[in-house]
Amino acid sequence: MSIQFKVHARIKSTGSNYESPCLEFLVVKKITSELPMQRFETSQLDIPKYIKLADPGFNVPGPVDVLIGSGLFFKLIKHGQLQLADHLPAVQETSLGWIVSGLIPTSQLSVGGTLCTMVTDDDDIGKLLERFWYFDAYDEATVHKQSSDDACVVHFLETYRRDENGRFFVRLPFNEAKGQLGDSETMAQWSQSRI
Repeated sequence: MSIQFKVHARIKSTGSNYESPCLEFLVVKKITSELPMQRFETSQLDIPKYIKLADPGFNVPGPVDVLIGSGLFFKLIKHGQLQLADHLPAVQETSLGWIVSGLIPTSQLSVGGTLCTMVTDDDDIGKLLERFWYFDAYDEATVHKQSSDDACVVHFLETYRRDENGRFFVRLPFNEAKGQLGDSETMAQWSQSRI
């Protein structure tokens, strides 16, 4: 995600006289997918009528306009909190109005799902994900019959011994592929002479 622009603005509550200090916002095309992932009815939540929600349309999928950082978020939180029921979300009072937080009963959702979002300023995230999927999809058939890890275990089991104090002694392994090193001694001497 490349961040090219930033803007300074204030957040104002539509339900109170709260106004934040001047904040710096990074401008991105899209913060995350629309939330919630699908529409649900709020009637089962039994939110008391006296509670004025910061987002009365929280149950309708829509874009996320602003992601508030923890520096401001915890300053917005007030003392009021109400657990609607054991199996329902809670409502939390904030300077912007009350917010709903928690799991929605799955009986209201036609398809279960989990949304995981990561925000990063690393332009190479695509490359990192590509490497992850490459290793995740690695074909086991291409692995040699005995990997070097297996060879280490076999070497340990064949050469270890314990003394009377319980200490382990293992013979140092010898790399049988030393012929594949080529003329490395000459190269090492030449490199050392250049220092």
